[in-house]
Amino acid sequence: MTMAKLPPPRSFSAHLLLACLLAVAPAACGSPGPGPATDAGSDSSVADAGPDAGHDAGSDLGPPPDLGGGSCENVVCDQPFFRCVGGTCTEYPRCFTSATCPSGHVCTGLHCVPEDVDIDGDTYPASVDCNEADPTINPGATETCGLSDQNCSGTADEGDPQALCASDPSGDVCMSSICCPFGTFNFDGDPGTGCECTTSPALGAGATCAGAIGVGALSDAGSGQAVTVTGSALPAGREVWYRFTATDTADASCDNFHARVRFLQNPGNRYVFNVYRGCGSVLCDGNVGYRDANWGTDVNAAGRVGQCPCGNNSGTLNTCGNESQDFTVRVRWEDTSNPTCEQYELEFSNGVF
Repeated sequence: MTMAKLPPPRSFSAHLLLACLLAVAPAACGSPGPGPATDAGSDSSVADAGPDAGHDAGSDLGPPPDLGGGSCENVVCDQPFFRCVGGTCTEYPRCFTSATCPSGHVCTGLHCVPEDVDIDGDTYPASVDCNEADPTINPGATETCGLSDQNCSGTADEGDPQALCASDPSGDVCMSSICCPFGTFNFDGDPGTGCECTTSPALGAGATCAGAIGVGALSDAGSGQAVTVTGSALPAGREVWYRFTATDTADASCDNFHARVRFLQNPGNRYVFNVYRGCGSVLCDGNVGYRDANWGTDVNAAGRVGQCPCGNNSGTLNTCGNESQDFTVRVRWEDTSNPTCEQYELEFSNGVF
């Protein structure tokens, strides 16, 4: 009986290779691995890693919040010089001068603020508002007496001193940043001491020749008469006028008429006066300021070589006539500096030697 020949047997390796090629589930072949290929692709593929990495980097390392990183839609910053940045109230940068601020910013309230921003809501932007921390201070505000510059003019308390205190019930005139009642002054410049000076005579008294303060009639009889007044002629630039009559009494031997005006006290020797016959028509002493002035018919106290003795003589020198006349005296501060609180003492006399 003849037997048919069989094909040579395949090796185990060949059988295994063939099975792997025909297998529907390739993972069934070979040594155990990390899992199916489809699982590995899902965990480590670019499609999975991309969204995770993109999302994290965008939130953590993306552009600064003030460039769109957060929403300020419902954020209200109730502190001055704070603004919303990326949903958070953030303080403007600090400064001392505008030179340290970026271009387009100005230093106001010790903060660098954009020129077109109105921090205090007074309708004036930082470019023209000198104090963005106070809505009552801006170029349109009314200047009042005090240490601050309300209208951003660069100077405090400029303007009419009375207008500056128009709304202040405690005083009438602005003096060194406080309102003082009429006739009082704050000359030491310290608001803490108040209005420590009081003018004398009262404001408005003796302001003109026609309204001169009368000091009476002074006779030359006997040892004569004298009267003194005190004053301060405040404020600076003020004039104080006085009027007196020098009376020449009848004389039997020598005429004693001798009118005199002089300072007994003159702070800093800076007050001066002028003397007029009548009321401002004729100066008795020229158009200069005096501190002591005399007019007399006796000429001098020692020899009385004026109208002495009485009686007819050559000319009118010894007639001993009636020389009575009115004199008006104008007292003023000699220069433009501020007077002090110290008062002058002025003497008017006739027939006193």
